[in-house]
Amino acid sequence: MKLAIFGATGNVGREIIRLLEGSALAELHQTPVLIASTVSEGEEIPFGDKTVEVKTFDSASLDGVQVAVFATPAEVSKKYIPEVLAKNIQVIDLSSAYRGDEGVPMVVHDLNGTTTPADTAHVSIADVATIQLATVLKPLCEKVGVKKVMSTMMYPTSYQGKMAMDELFRQSAGLLGGAGLEIEEGEEFAHQVAFNVVPQVGGFKGANTDAETGLLLELNRVLEKPVPVLSTAVFVPTFIGMSQAVTLELEGVMAADKVRSLLQDSHGINVIDNPDMMEYTTPYGTAETTGVFVSRIREDALSSGTLQMFIACDNLRAGAAMQVLQRLEWMQSNA
Repeated sequence: MKLAIFGATGNVGREIIRLLEGSALAELHQTPVLIASTVSEGEEIPFGDKTVEVKTFDSASLDGVQVAVFATPAEVSKKYIPEVLAKNIQVIDLSSAYRGDEGVPMVVHDLNGTTTPADTAHVSIADVATIQLATVLKPLCEKVGVKKVMSTMMYPTSYQGKMAMDELFRQSAGLLGGAGLEIEEGEEFAHQVAFNVVPQVGGFKGANTDAETGLLLELNRVLEKPVPVLSTAVFVPTFIGMSQAVTLELEGVMAADKVRSLLQDSHGINVIDNPDMMEYTTPYGTAETTGVFVSRIREDALSSGTLQMFIACDNLRAGAAMQVLQRLEWMQSNA
């Protein structure tokens, strides 16, 4: 199977290359075609015992390519995916470009990946917030039912890209170095992100942001049932690790210890929940892991059937690159 990776030099693109390089698929795949913008053209990226030169879409040859992965902004995916599909190349898209298109299956591999045929021409991978929350909700929906979800979604700067991470670093260094109020004005966020929280992820559509609207849309698609969701999405001054503080109203009553056992026995979930020993997950602690971590599971003393918890995962690996690798493995084994 020959693969092309669009956005190869971005945070997610590089993580895909790292995972692919260390997987059994590396022996089955030919050297991937790496595609990025003109800024990165000519850069060389290690892959196995060789280096691969990054090309632009116009200069890259897609001859023989069977699968194209888009780790690109939505506007780039929208621009190039139709042309790639016209060449009879299967597409795995990590952007939000087609997540609202009912004609394009939305995939969270551990939940519905194996029911989405391997020969599907075009699949859209859900957002990291949806992936981690749906992974936790699915077993609860099946066991007891979920009436309502309330979540505060905390996005790291790496979600916005490498330049956003650089902006956080520069602003933090400037403030720690005594820059004070004269800190440089950023370009990646509407407000200073260092030592701050920015309550905007994506553009505004009415009162809600793209991330907040997207969570509701995507959860309903992945879970295949309407679940009311109230959410607030914020950027926090961290580099890696997506987290959510979640309140769930269940359709029945389920004790916290039963929830812990249910989630611990569910595929893709790691429960770390021993507050007496200060054992719980953090965004930083999820770096370079592939699962969804759940902590602080507790019942609401004021409302029967209401649970609260904290969930986190590596947004680049578990929330993006691993989804691609799992999809490729499924396609390879069911070709």
